[in-house]
Amino acid sequence: MKHRTFPKVTKEQLDKLQSLQPLLKDVKRFEREPAYQETNFDHVGKMLDLFVLAVEDFNLKDIDHDKVTALILSHDLGEIGMEFDIGAHVHANCAKTAKLKEEQETATIKKLAAEHGDFILDLIDEYNSQSTREGRLVKALDKLDALIQIFGIGIKHEPTEDKISFAMQNLLHTAKIFPELAPLVDQIRKQTNKDVKKRIKELKKEGLKTATHQPSKSQE
Repeated sequence: MKHRTFPKVTKEQLDKLQSLQPLLKDVKRFEREPAYQETNFDHVGKMLDLFVLAVEDFNLKDIDHDKVTALILSHDLGEIGMEFDIGAHVHANCAKTAKLKEEQETATIKKLAAEHGDFILDLIDEYNSQSTREGRLVKALDKLDALIQIFGIGIKHEPTEDKISFAMQNLLHTAKIFPELAPLVDQIRKQTNKDVKKRIKELKKEGLKTATHQPSKSQE
């Protein structure tokens, strides 16, 4: 299979992506209350902050900063019009929900591309293909932000041991996606490992061990 070369982004395209960001304020990042009040707009902002941190603290070579910015700004545009995003655990354990979300995202991206330019399709393809360093970096930053939120707030709200273990596995996988971020992943792991062990111990004491995910009515 021939390796695809994705085009660079222009200032006009970055400006267009910036203008679309307010639409992400209507998409809740997590379907939980009251611990999770984030929107996808907040999520994008934190990913941009993580990117600045990564550039300042880690040895990131041969990275197109404009492309990374564009990929961060575009990666969740397919969720415009949705009430909320779905977590990775739901996506991995409920095929029906994952398929429905994918269909909705595809339709939305095609509509946005028709209205604002096919460059949006290129960006989504690059992110999904994970064939460039920029795409892999953004995927890693996407996972890191969600996991920081879960470990920072949600670890006390996760009802089952399997969800906590799933989050820990995702954290370790992030370092494989983009190895330069391994020191940051290790720092987060060390900071959260104590809380994770404590929470799992509490769950076992309460008799809440692993459980098969059951989608809520809004996900069915």
